Amino acid sequence: MHNLFDKYGAAVIADVIRGFHQRVLASPKLRAMFEGLPPEDVIGHQIKLIAFAMGKPHQRYTSADMARDHHRLRLRTAEYEELMHALQETLLEARVDYKDARQIFSAIDRHRTDLVAAAVR
Repeated sequence: MHNLFDKYGAAVIADVIRGFHQRVLASPKLRAMFEGLPPEDVIGHQIKLIAFAMGKPHQRYTSADMARDHHRLRLRTAEYEELMHALQETLLEARVDYKDARQIFSAIDRHRTDLVAAAVR
């Protein structure tokens, strides 16, 4: 396996996206951030982000991409941390190895300042 995307495959990735999306919708604070956005756009974006974090070939996300794509969410630190907690729980629930879950989490967390700072740009 060259990356986590290949290691886990489409079925696990679908479980991760489904579980993460359900956790987001279960949180009143997080759900409010996505109100007015087409659900298929939100899910499509989550697929793109998770695929990037899992090392999908040719899936690149620059700091500018992160800031641009998250600007309208006006993401604050507390919401970011809740999203990341939901992601970590979802990864472990989907039986992603802890070490791999940390790698995915870290790939996204490297862009924390882009994601949170996007709210004030």
